[in-house]
Amino acid sequence: MFLTPEARLALFESSGLPIVKDSSANKCGVICSSMEIRASMCVSDDEFVALKQPYVEQVLERLRHMASLEAKLLFTESARNPTTPLPALSERISFAILRVADALATLMDTYAEDQELWPIVSAELPPALAASEHKANLPKRLPWEYQKSTIVKSLASRLVYREGLTFVETMSDSRLPVFALSYLEQEQRVQALADEVASSGYSFAPQVEALLLQAGVRVAAEDQLRAK
Repeated sequence: MFLTPEARLALFESSGLPIVKDSSANKCGVICSSMEIRASMCVSDDEFVALKQPYVEQVLERLRHMASLEAKLLFTESARNPTTPLPALSERISFAILRVADALATLMDTYAEDQELWPIVSAELPPALAASEHKANLPKRLPWEYQKSTIVKSLASRLVYREGLTFVETMSDSRLPVFALSYLEQEQRVQALADEVASSGYSFAPQVEALLLQAGVRVAAEDQLRAK
């Protein structure tokens, strides 16, 4: 529903009506558009048609996952702050993600085109494309500026969704860029450890893998910064 900010606030104050603002409700629309652009940059029309079915299915899977993360954070924060309208929390989530992305982008500008970072970009592509017969050419077809944008935006979202609004909002502007870069570096190390755990065959492996990814990156990043 298209409602003015004043109408949203009035409905919340009068009846507690939960309204999910467009910045949260349409986030999957933005991601879907991004996936379309990536595909158009990486393959021709005919090449895309050949991988379209699995690509679309994997995009839908990604959208469901991202929608779940947004909803979980939004309603978790709402439970902690029941007097705060959902639209206000949506705005805070969007601002927090943008703040982290901007902070990391200032440091990413110092990178030349770095193929060591391609695995991070590749992980954000649907496997139907990332692991296709075109994979060797993808780093050349996807412009470096777009690769950097993919890295900072995806990392910013993961950081905010994992660590929550309070953690990001209370971090100073001077510390945030350095922490975001450390978070990016340590995420790769923790992911490698999680992959080893996942392939161990132990019955508890899925739980340990989830714990590593949920809390391990932040701990590793903070340890790295303390050691410097």
